[in-house]
Parts: sequence; C-alpha cells; structure tokens
Amino acid sequence: MTDEEIIEQVLGGNIHIFSEIVDRYKDYVFNLIYRFTYNYCEAEDISQEIFINIYKKLDKFHGGSKFSTWIYRISYNLCIDWYRKNKNKPPGVSLEDFTEPFDKCLSPEETVIDHQKAVELHKSIMKLDKKYIDVLILFYFQEQSYEEISTVLDLPVKTVETRLYRGRNLLRKEFGLVWR
Repeated sequence: MTDEEIIEQVLGGNIHIFSEIVDRYKDYVFNLIYRFTYNYCEAEDISQEIFINIYKKLDKFHGGSKFSTWIYRISYNLCIDWYRKNKNKPPGVSLEDFTEPFDKCLSPEETVIDHQKAVELHKSIMKLDKKYIDVLILFYFQEQSYEEISTVLDLPVKTVETRLYRGRNLLRKEFGLVWR
C-alpha cells in the first residue's frame, strides 16, 4: 500500500492504519532527531511529538512533494525548535545512548571511544552557525542529497553546496576535524 493510499484511508476514518506510516518512518525520524539532540530519551519524546503533528496535519499534505520530504520537513522544523530552546545546554549523553547499535566488531573500549568521538563531533557541529549545522547534519548524518536538502530547507542547490563547503572548512579550521 502506498503512502497516498494510507493517507486516504486515515482521512476517510481508518485511523488505525496510521500505524503503517509510523512503522515506515519511525527510524528515519528518530535518526534525524537523535543527530540534533544526541540524547536518546529526547529523541524518543520528540519523535512521538512529530508523529502526533503528522497525524494532525495529514489533511494538509497535497502531494506537491514526496510524502517522505513532507515528513522530513515537519521533523526538521521541530528539531530547529528544540535547538532554539536548548542551544545553550551541553548535549546530554544518557545510558540509553549506549543501547543504540554499535559495530559488533569493536571491543567495549573501542565502542566507548567511538561514542565519545561522536559526542565531540556533535558538540563541534552544534557550535557552528545554524545554517551550517542544518546542511552538515542533513548531508552527513541523514545522507540527504543536495536536492533533498534544498527541498527541506527551501534553498537553492548552489546555496546548499556553498554552506556544506563552508561548514566543513569551519570545522576543519576551528576544531581540527577532517571530513571526507
């Protein structure tokens, strides 16, 4: 069943089928939020809020873009709201953060070191100007194409390319990080 068919059924009164949308997009949404918050519990809470918003706004989706892009835009906007409210707080790392799947080939010590590096990378990115944070997270952590980022952020593709280039250079210069 396509997303559009599910939407049609939900809007027609079959609210139970909305769980199909949640199942299809829960990892997608959670991963985006986790990359902004770097806190497992926060990401879970915000994910639930996003799906409530998606359900409430479902009648506003008119098919002008892909449904996944529309969901991504709602998720992204809530991430930005979260960021504005929490930008002065250091990213929290809870025990739940260690329940995310790690590379099975790593020793426990290597797993902790990898996680610490990820936390430091996140802190470095979050110190940048918001316009660079957006494109870096969407490109590297969410693996969005320039075109997809352009759609989500409502920017020309050239602007996305420029911000990605400048964001990487700032990380390289300010924090000694190297991007591939």
